[in-house]
Amino acid sequence: MPALGSRPLAKLEPADLDAFYRRLLTSGGSGGRPLAPGTVRRIHGILRRALNQGVKWGWLGINPATATTPPRVPASNVKPPSPEALGRVLRRAEVEWPDLDLDSATVSIERGIVDSPDGLVEKGTKTHSARRVSLDAKTAAAVAEHHERMMNRAAMCRLETSASTTSGTSSQRSC
Repeated sequence: MPALGSRPLAKLEPADLDAFYRRLLTSGGSGGRPLAPGTVRRIHGILRRALNQGVKWGWLGINPATATTPPRVPASNVKPPSPEALGRVLRRAEVEWPDLDLDSATVSIERGIVDSPDGLVEKGTKTHSARRVSLDAKTAAAVAEHHERMMNRAAMCRLETSASTTSGTSSQRSC
């Protein structure tokens, strides 16, 4: 409103919008901080769609936003995590058996791993909603086999633990 609101819609020019975008890039954020090019580009998209609607309703002859030059968004420089960091995340993010539905070959994603000052912590997802992901047949079969091996191993450990408890000896085997 402060930047463009006093300008009559019919007199809005592409140069006005370009000046607005430049101002947002230098001091458009809270406290006069600059806005990121991606944010300004999203604002441009909103304005362009709103002005297109104004053309449809007959309030404008042409959409001035179509002739503007919104800022380019630089390609992000993605830095993959180190092998150690990736290992920590993968160890923390192990899928738990209740997350798997082997009958329907799906995994339920209800938590995320976040790097906090206390290290990696498990939290709810950003949208606070669960998501179900389908597994392909080969992956589902591999997970089912792994589940069966782990169930057998757990059963063996229970037997060893109960046998060592009754005999009074500790088991040498690591479960």
